[in-house]
Amino acid sequence: MERLKSWFLSSYLLLATLACVFLLMQLVEHLRIELLGALMACSAMPGFFLWLYVRRPARTSAHLFGVTAYAWLGACLAVFGTLTSRDPLWWPVLFALPLGLGGFLLYLLWYSRLPRRRLLQRLVPLPSFTAYQLDGTPVTSDSLVGTPTVWIFFRGNWCPLCVAQVREIVALHEDLTARGVRVVLVSPQPLARTQALARRFDVPLMWLQDRDGQAARALGIELRYGVPAGLRLLGHGQHTLMPTLVVTSKEGDVVYVDQSDNYRLRPRPQAFLKVLDSEKAHR
Repeated sequence: MERLKSWFLSSYLLLATLACVFLLMQLVEHLRIELLGALMACSAMPGFFLWLYVRRPARTSAHLFGVTAYAWLGACLAVFGTLTSRDPLWWPVLFALPLGLGGFLLYLLWYSRLPRRRLLQRLVPLPSFTAYQLDGTPVTSDSLVGTPTVWIFFRGNWCPLCVAQVREIVALHEDLTARGVRVVLVSPQPLARTQALARRFDVPLMWLQDRDGQAARALGIELRYGVPAGLRLLGHGQHTLMPTLVVTSKEGDVVYVDQSDNYRLRPRPQAFLKVLDSEKAHR
């Protein structure tokens, strides 16, 4: 199933984009409502991903109501235009329904959902694992006990939501440092990619590579074949992890964990800052 998902996103985005180009060319020649509707439905997914890369949000809503309404409106216009036309064109409906609306609903209700995983338990030690620093030096999670820590497990530079979440954490760097909190960012992507991200933000956070997915397996968040197939050609690897945020106490116990079943849902900083303040008050 995960192999199928890895091929779905790249293939569908390419197909939907090509369909948009074709429909736009047809619409320029023949201004018809069914062509406009088909174009709207097919552009829902490419438009959404363009918005992700331009606006760079750290999270979205679960149901993407705006995009969903746009895709449904396009499909309805295509059907309406075909049924009311004196000289109906039926093929735009095939673009609008199976390709445009159908593909988007597959992304929304199937692709975005993460598989079941073992949930991390609160008030128990974080599972032990070994990761690698930017210079390739190994470090164990057990060696980082002694300081309250925010752990960000992110997919990689290729994920706009992950990069936006990292940017959000970077913006809180001074605040977290003042609270005596360490930030550790862990990704399974090739080390050179993480090094590039660290240079981009240029703040003294701890960046770690989850080489061979050891940390992901220890925490139960491994996602095999989770990297979209098209991105593998750019050297991003093929396996990744499920986005997860964990806060551990000074003693190394898990005091907060966010393990959403949807990769687009990420916790807001206020949620774990409140936990950190509560932990500080009890120390």
